[in-house]
Amino acid sequence: MKKIEIYLLIQILKSFFLIFFILIGISWLLQGTRLLNLITIHKVPIIKVFFLSINIIPNIITSILPFIIIISVLLASIKLYRDKELIALFTLGISSKSIIKPILLFTILVFTSSLFISFYISPYYYNIFKKDEFDLRNNLDIKNIGLNNFFNFNDEIIINFEKNDNQYVNLFIFQKNPVKNIILANKAEMDLENNILNLNLFNGYKTEIFEKSNETLTYDQYSFSLNLDNNKVYDNSNSNTFNLNKLLGNQNPEDYLIINQRIVDSLMILSLIFIIIRYLLIRLEFSAINILSVSILCIIIIFLDNILGNLTMKNISFIFLMYLNLFIPLTLEFVKNK
Repeated sequence: MKKIEIYLLIQILKSFFLIFFILIGISWLLQGTRLLNLITIHKVPIIKVFFLSINIIPNIITSILPFIIIISVLLASIKLYRDKELIALFTLGISSKSIIKPILLFTILVFTSSLFISFYISPYYYNIFKKDEFDLRNNLDIKNIGLNNFFNFNDEIIINFEKNDNQYVNLFIFQKNPVKNIILANKAEMDLENNILNLNLFNGYKTEIFEKSNETLTYDQYSFSLNLDNNKVYDNSNSNTFNLNKLLGNQNPEDYLIINQRIVDSLMILSLIFIIIRYLLIRLEFSAINILSVSILCIIIIFLDNILGNLTMKNISFIFLMYLNLFIPLTLEFVKNK
């Protein structure tokens, strides 16, 4: 590559990574807020929630990559135009081909990366995210548990206790099966292994509730175990966890539609960059109206892609419209020239 082409490529990459980290950071924070209940309700350590949220970043990338492309390429183009660099290049006799070449190289890199992330990286890490989230929501972590929380296991066992300087106090247990029991304890020792909670209770009461009578036992020390298995099993049926090998291996028509959707999403990047090159860079028409028109057209394409993608999962006849949506720029160009 010539020095000027390398320079233009660097300018595009600078804008891309700037917008990339800004939008990914904002989207990651917004997505991460829905995990806050793991901290407030389930009392999961914040460091665990932080590392859990890292796994959703590849999925976020696939969702907002088109917007990153639009903003970053527009930003780089506007900067080059305002600094008179584009005008200087054309004045020095630099061909349009030399200016477009680094953008095409950037487009190829982004397109191939998009396919790889959407078919392999994102499904892999999203599956880790869903599994770890399931475990954190459905398994009791007594070492990191907080204060004053009711935990319901399989609608059969309800536990509430306080934790004071690593001491478990004011414990309450309501057990439905095999007999309805209410257990109170001023102090408790706990050990959790394989979802079996071993309890050693001190200074409390145990009440067995029968249909016609109740029986209450006062104790100084009482030991027993509870099976906290809630019979829930992680189900990775979420299509976002399916990589290309699984989508092809399932031989399911719906999975083929998912493959088609991901390919179209990556191809859309080519269409968006073509719009910016054709209607701004080549013509050097960087007026506010043109920039706004190009931005709106790009957003319309993304909007239609999302709508048609959802409709295609219900009716495959919309596949043609999905690909037709990608050729809106070429259609406009054809109509204008005609």
